Amino acid sequence: MKRLSPLVTTLLLSACGSDPEAVYVPLDASSSSSSSSSSSSSSSSSGQIEPEPDAGHDAGPPFGYPRRVLRPTNGEAIGVIGVTRGPSPHVVYYFNTSGDDFDLEAVPVVGGPPIVLQAKIGGEDFAYVTGGVVAWYSGTDAQGIADAIHIWTPENGTKTVDTLTHDAFVFGSRDGTRVAFSVDATEDATDIAVTTTAEPTATAPALTGANAMNWAANLQGCFGSLGFVGDRFIGAYCTGVSPTTTQPRLVTVDPTGPAVLRVDDAVPANDIFADWRSDPTGTKILVTTPAFEGRLLVADGPTTTSGSIGVFDGAVVTGAGLVVFNAGGLLKKATFAETPEVTTILPDVTTAELIAVVKDHAIYSTQRSGDTSDLHVVDVTSATPTPSVILAPTTGTFRSSTGDGSRLLFFSPLGSTTGHLKSVPLAGGASLSLDPSSLGAVSADLGSGVLTLTSIAAVTPGAPPRRFVFKYVDAAKGGALEDAVSFVTRADFGIISGKTFVFTDLDVGLFAVDLP
Repeated sequence: MKRLSPLVTTLLLSACGSDPEAVYVPLDASSSSSSSSSSSSSSSSSGQIEPEPDAGHDAGPPFGYPRRVLRPTNGEAIGVIGVTRGPSPHVVYYFNTSGDDFDLEAVPVVGGPPIVLQAKIGGEDFAYVTGGVVAWYSGTDAQGIADAIHIWTPENGTKTVDTLTHDAFVFGSRDGTRVAFSVDATEDATDIAVTTTAEPTATAPALTGANAMNWAANLQGCFGSLGFVGDRFIGAYCTGVSPTTTQPRLVTVDPTGPAVLRVDDAVPANDIFADWRSDPTGTKILVTTPAFEGRLLVADGPTTTSGSIGVFDGAVVTGAGLVVFNAGGLLKKATFAETPEVTTILPDVTTAELIAVVKDHAIYSTQRSGDTSDLHVVDVTSATPTPSVILAPTTGTFRSSTGDGSRLLFFSPLGSTTGHLKSVPLAGGASLSLDPSSLGAVSADLGSGVLTLTSIAAVTPGAPPRRFVFKYVDAAKGGALEDAVSFVTRADFGIISGKTFVFTDLDVGLFAVDLP
């Protein structure tokens, strides 16, 4: 049977990932965002799609909000790859037509006829969703080098580029207008084309020669970090062909003009990790040295200025163009400049541990041990920052924010398998109880709606297929939980797109439920 790519998860409960334009930015979120072997926003899963033993499908009819059929099945396997961003989101999936044959298809989240992107996709050829772009390969060999890459967007249809290209090395912009991919690939190196999805081309790649990527080093530990911020492509990766190369360079590519070298790997003093974080413009970039010193790059136009914030423990670049970071137990912020203005946000708090930033509000803990923690929030842009307590020291954990960033979500207390899901206003205040025994929660991308996972049960005791039940609650209002989605799933797949929950249901099909 066709297996999912090792880079595709079979349970995706959020499309947020590590997006610099997102409202909620966790501490460990890099701004690179792609389904690539060098910088993947999905966790790894082998995800074999095999027929499940017949469980009888006897758990009763589905209940909750009305479900829309996106792709009906009659027992055929569906392996969902992801949902595109952009103005017209599509669910992309493998559809088992017969035996070992799978078609690659896409269907609009709002509904409509399925689109066959590739009939009978090759057994070693895989598809990826990255930003607003779908990409798949043909003629992939044992080394993961394909003969061609195929690019699809709802606006431009399918475009094929014939070039030797590394499987999975593809990056799409959020709006689906731009794409970057491996071209003229060998086992040791690859050029990188940065082009439009309307007319993608492998000729005159933006990153070639001295800017070509060292694939041998990528496989041996110098993992690149690459992706789009808006329409700007940013990449930190090693060059050359030696597998022992460890010092990366950092480059940017705008829609017009040549690639610009921002951190030169030929200068030993410029040694950085192949990782970066950016503001939503892509012009303010944080990189880290092997000594864990933070360097702030202002990469506007052809020039680059660099400043240092010294040694730090963890940092987030905010939408306001500040970097918020920990240093020696202190919570600090800095401006992007050759001589950064560094300010201690809360001088009296000496044990702060930064967790996330939500709309320029830092979420931090002052005492954390195992499942025991406290939580605080402070506006990092305020001239007189005043923290608010979200959670007094107890068993609890921060979850995320609502899609609109108006409320923070956390679990407290924690049980052995469930937690009490609560919300609190971003600026602090009284908490609301949302679900006293939640198994997990996911926010809608828009508004303040939340789906809480209330149960996972086998359809028939001992059988693999399981029934998932989600209930809906508005995190800003609280109140009684509403039955939202119930389904028996083969691939354990569910994902939020805007205010729509997309999911598979065993032997029945691919569905969507629109949330309030």
